[in-house]
Parts: sequence; C-alpha cells; structure tokens
Amino acid sequence: MSRACAEAPRMRLLKSLVSAVALVPLLAAMPVSESDAVNATAVVQHQLRVDDLDASMAYEKPYIVVFWGASNEHGAGQALLKDAGNHSWTLVKMTTGSLKDVALLQRLGVPPKTAQALFNDLTQFKAP
Repeated sequence: MSRACAEAPRMRLLKSLVSAVALVPLLAAMPVSESDAVNATAVVQHQLRVDDLDASMAYEKPYIVVFWGASNEHGAGQALLKDAGNHSWTLVKMTTGSLKDVALLQRLGVPPKTAQALFNDLTQFKAP
C-alpha cells in the first residue's frame, strides 16, 4: 500500500474532527476542547471499529453526546460519554436509537439539569 493510501483514512479522520470541533461552539451551550473532541470521538470509533467517523457533539460538562449518521462502514447512532479527567472519556451508553430523552439520560446517571441541557442541545442540533 502506498503511503498516500495509508494516510487517506487519517486525513478523513482529521477533516471530520476539525468539522466536529468547529461546529461544537455553534451548537452546544458549552464549547468542548479540541483534545476532548478528538478523544471522545476516538472512544466511539474504537467501539464501532472504524477509522473515520463524521460525528457531531453536544457537550454539557461533564457529559458529551456524540452522534453520527450512517455510512458504508457503520450505522447511525449516538453515544453518551462521561469525562474521566485528563481529556479521557468513559463510554456510558452507545445506541442505534436516540439519547434525546431527559428521563433516559437521568436513568443513565446524568443529573437532571445536565440531562435537560443535553436534551435542549440535541433538539437544537436536530439530532435523531
């Protein structure tokens, strides 16, 4: 495999992450740092076993919801992650359904005010 072919997935990942990070301040009530966006996306990519994920994010400290559309490599879905400190993230729940439900987020351990804020963000983003 040529070096150019080997670097293509990395470039797509970088473009996806830059797009996600650029959109977060416009979409979320709280901005997420670039390293947190990259690391949260990496957790989801690892679970999906993909190298490239075009994801959007809703961030309300210390939780982030990563959501993405279907591609040739994977189906659409959403993931709730919790900040584990030091720019690392713990996967709480991954689903092909929707996390846009205050009661569900609360059952997953998200405090009521944060759950409502995430719901509002996801509704604003028109997340599934």
